[in-house]
Amino acid sequence: MPFTIPDNDPRGVFSPVTISGRGSLQDIKVYIQAIHEFLSDLSFTLISPQGQKILIQGRTLGRQTRLQRTYSFVSTPALRRLLKTEVKGRWQLQVIDHVPGSVGKLKRWELVVGV
Repeated sequence: MPFTIPDNDPRGVFSPVTISGRGSLQDIKVYIQAIHEFLSDLSFTLISPQGQKILIQGRTLGRQTRLQRTYSFVSTPALRRLLKTEVKGRWQLQVIDHVPGSVGKLKRWELVVGV
């Protein structure tokens, strides 16, 4: 699945995943694995099937080059805005590279929801 993250592109790259089961969201975990020459160039936004956007990782990763992290209600309180929303549909992870000169890839991501 690796997606190349376009360098200095405000649209970024979108990686979709579809959930076919219905239910009201009670829990969520988002696992992201990415590589980039300078991770602080990147932001990661989760987009719900209803179009709600949650910034789950801003440009705060410093000079790191590898990201392998799970985001949850505990680590990322903004995800709580998705509580009780319908889980069925197309979810997307948007990755934006905000600065020119460094490149990278979204190697994989997983979405686990509890209803």
